[in-house]
Amino acid sequence: MLHKMIDIYKCHNPKFNNMMGINNLINDICIKLELEPIAPPTIIPFYYGKVVEDDGISAFVLLKGGHFTIHTFYKRRCAFIDLVFEDFEGVVLEKLLNYHGYFKDKKIKINAREVDRNCKHSLININKMSKFDDDIENNFAGFGPHYMVTATVKENLTFEQIYNILDKMPYLAEMTPITRPFIIKNKIVNETFISGIIIIAESHIAIHFDKVNKKLYFDLFTCRPLPADKIKYAFFEQFEKLIDYKQLVLDVLIERGQDHVYTINKKKTSKCRNNWKKGTWIENIGLPIKK
Repeated sequence: MLHKMIDIYKCHNPKFNNMMGINNLINDICIKLELEPIAPPTIIPFYYGKVVEDDGISAFVLLKGGHFTIHTFYKRRCAFIDLVFEDFEGVVLEKLLNYHGYFKDKKIKINAREVDRNCKHSLININKMSKFDDDIENNFAGFGPHYMVTATVKENLTFEQIYNILDKMPYLAEMTPITRPFIIKNKIVNETFISGIIIIAESHIAIHFDKVNKKLYFDLFTCRPLPADKIKYAFFEQFEKLIDYKQLVLDVLIERGQDHVYTINKKKTSKCRNNWKKGTWIENIGLPIKK
């Protein structure tokens, strides 16, 4: 299972705020890379957050055992893209993004990385996060950490378990959900994967469960810098009794959007919507949202 991350900065591109264009991009990527989508793309506008400059679009498509996501900040001129799938050519993905015009800017800066989700390696080990926490304290952290876990589960996860985990986790990690969880099987009958995702304010949490091999693929991509202990708490609070720690394959935390902090700090006149929470669905579901 491969995981490609692409962070785009300093891009003056109206495509970042074009929902139809993003939908076409996702469909083309699925076709050209043969990604086996199990549902159509979902496009979610986010124009009602607390900070006006954080407006943008989140979009995703669930694949067999994976997902493609894109989160755009058209006012901050940046975007964050992820592709998780069994096998694909990461270089081809970058070429397709360029073909669709997402890399066409003279000042653009691109940071692309790839992780083998079934390989026992660590880019930034979750237990060695003192530097990351120091960056947060000194206001040098980026967009937020991306926590990845690949593990064997003790017994098969159910639809309801995955839904409940995704429904509660944003609050445990002090994140702001902008959807409820989406849960789906890869087949109508005889499914081999159950996949779920919840979209946070310009980020996401995803779970893919391989029923055949009893393997869990977990992603928590935060929309703001959080200390490592809070991220660990959010995961282990939900999964502590479900996973086999002796067969923990991957446990890494990667800092995303290192240049994003500078675009935020330059915006000294960021506008806040004082009534951003009023009238939203979050007030009706029984869990308070952090201010």
